[in-house]
Amino acid sequence: MNRGDMEGVKKKGKVCVTGGSGYLGSWMVMRLLQFGYFVNTTIRSHPDRKKDVSYVTNLPGAQERLHIFYVDLDKPEGFNAAIEGCIGVFHVAHPIDFIIHKYVSFVLVLTGHQNYNMSYPPYVPFVHVDDVIDAHIFLLENPNAKGRYICSAVEITRVKLAEFLSTRYPEFQNQINEYTWASSEEVKFPRYSSKKLLETGFKYKHGLEEMYDGAIACCKQRSIL
Repeated sequence: MNRGDMEGVKKKGKVCVTGGSGYLGSWMVMRLLQFGYFVNTTIRSHPDRKKDVSYVTNLPGAQERLHIFYVDLDKPEGFNAAIEGCIGVFHVAHPIDFIIHKYVSFVLVLTGHQNYNMSYPPYVPFVHVDDVIDAHIFLLENPNAKGRYICSAVEITRVKLAEFLSTRYPEFQNQINEYTWASSEEVKFPRYSSKKLLETGFKYKHGLEEMYDGAIACCKQRSIL
């Protein structure tokens, strides 16, 4: 969305996003600004060094509608000012960067590293970050939303996932074949159903192809693959 489009955005209420400098949080801030919201976001304070958050402050609409609060998760009273006056709160802050763990797990599938003794459930759920963010905002704006929702666009078995990767990315065939798929078939795992979310009218926009195409392109750009 360019600046011209931003000028025509209808202004909405104020919301709070915790962890605004993180992967999910920064994506959430970007989309909320695009949708016309005023955004308060919290970022972990670093007394000993100043963190570069220009990728957040330079977002279109940030200068007019973004307010940053520096707080720590272990000091909950620090969030009061950021939440005050907000019509909704997206609590996506986390003391550990769990996104990196998932990212590394994905890379291992294609790089063939076997030093990690990881075990996967029989069915692996996937969802694109765009759909995760859109689902959050969709439910905020849905007056009938209540309780918890599972956001899982695709469920695929480990065997089918390996077949998909081999077919779509044959250049990584050797790495995929060498990867150790730890067996956990004998263990019963619950399935991840998005039935409740879909019944609200929400629709997923991205499939497994877009998720992996984007992730692989990013890995190549960063010389990981």
